[in-house]
Amino acid sequence: MKIHQLVAGFADGDAISREASEIAAALRISGYECGIYAPENSIGRTLLGQCQSMEYMQASADDIVLFHYSIDSCASEAYFAAKCRKIVRYHNITPAEYFQGFDDAVAVQLDKARHMLRSVAGEADRVVCVSEYNAAEVRELGVSNVDVVHLLDEYFHKSGTKLPQQVPAPDRRLTNILYVGRIAPNKCIEELISAFGHYHNGINRRSRLLIVGSDRSCPKYYAVLRFIAARLELQNVTFCGFLDDVSLSAFYKAADLFVCTSRHEGYCQPIIDAMISGVPVLVRNCGGMPEAMNGAGVMYNNLQPKVLAELMDKMISDEGLRREVLEAQSCRVERLKTRDLKADCLRIVGLK
Repeated sequence: MKIHQLVAGFADGDAISREASEIAAALRISGYECGIYAPENSIGRTLLGQCQSMEYMQASADDIVLFHYSIDSCASEAYFAAKCRKIVRYHNITPAEYFQGFDDAVAVQLDKARHMLRSVAGEADRVVCVSEYNAAEVRELGVSNVDVVHLLDEYFHKSGTKLPQQVPAPDRRLTNILYVGRIAPNKCIEELISAFGHYHNGINRRSRLLIVGSDRSCPKYYAVLRFIAARLELQNVTFCGFLDDVSLSAFYKAADLFVCTSRHEGYCQPIIDAMISGVPVLVRNCGGMPEAMNGAGVMYNNLQPKVLAELMDKMISDEGLRREVLEAQSCRVERLKTRDLKADCLRIVGLK
């Protein structure tokens, strides 16, 4: 028996790609053959050794196909065509309306994925979601045999790396507010920039907003963010681009606060990474983020930018609150450390 993982794309820094790699490694350690496949034009050039073109996927009747689903792609065709046991790993589908006007082609892909979700889930022997938030969405479609295994926390495996740091760590003489994630419209980074404007101009001039993420996810949205920062004359908004793991770790360690203003998340792995690095975390109370927070950090509902700036300041400057937040996050991290990642990988594919 072989396990074949299907993904819409395979790229550096992508949470789904990293999880697929984690699952493959755990399965191989357990004695199973496991390959990762994607449309050829969606595989990062430096990652061809880790992921193959899906045309090479040959699944026999006693194999398993694990389909990571979050957007429509031709990988769906390979999933439906496979004549074997099928498992869907559902990572959530961003509502198409967020991308309309910014990237209409992606909006079409997301809309099609949403309409196909019932068929994709219905074709599967089981659906394993990354959060209860996602599972509720699938169950509402009348799909049974839905399980939840939270997104795999691969960050624990990166701390021992000996690779050189490619990007210098931020200057600690400034107060560093950090965002990490895709530069995509559902992340509502413009709200964070606006809140930072109030914080920087009205509370703490020795501050900087670090926005870490590739500018290729949605170039028009990225351009709008740069325009907003320029219009507000915020020279201390730094767009850092994509960072390698070692450099990213240094940015987390230099941060005074991690903030995520996203309005739609299936889980949000950077929340976990920030907690592991000992950074206070502030996020919007929506989607799967409350599950990632798991009682730690601080969540907010809709706040005006000025009020959000005041909350950011309180989390940075109020030593009592900061200590309380970090203690709760430390407990959350300790709970994560008890997680058996290998067992969860096997559970995803139904081998435990």
